[in-house]
Amino acid sequence: GLSHNTLHIDQDTPKRMESMASLQNDRNTIMRTFWGWFQDWNAGERRSFLERLLPLMTPNKLFALFENLGRPSHESFGPSEAITFEQKVSIVMSRLRLESAEFGNAFLNGLEEIDYSLMCTFYDSIAATAGEP
Repeated sequence: GLSHNTLHIDQDTPKRMESMASLQNDRNTIMRTFWGWFQDWNAGERRSFLERLLPLMTPNKLFALFENLGRPSHESFGPSEAITFEQKVSIVMSRLRLESAEFGNAFLNGLEEIDYSLMCTFYDSIAATAGEP
């Protein structure tokens, strides 16, 4: 028959998979929230946000710099409407620093769908820094 150990592992596996799925689900929710904010911002706010995002970028490897940017402060904010533009920018930046390059690049892809021409300008700015030390 099956040893107790084998049964124990089998019972744990769905829980582990469930918690991984839930983490992924949280990430998707967060990503959709961020895209929603970006969508609601006016042109000036979008540009201001991207200007602050620019220093995090390196050509070809967009989210390579997160590790050395320090940890975010975990502030708690109320409902979305109550959060100022500055606070939203701060939340997005903090989250991006914690996340994988995969998350960061997926985030950028979503921004392209919202404001393609602005994102093209943004990518040009990244490319322009390629020659700088």
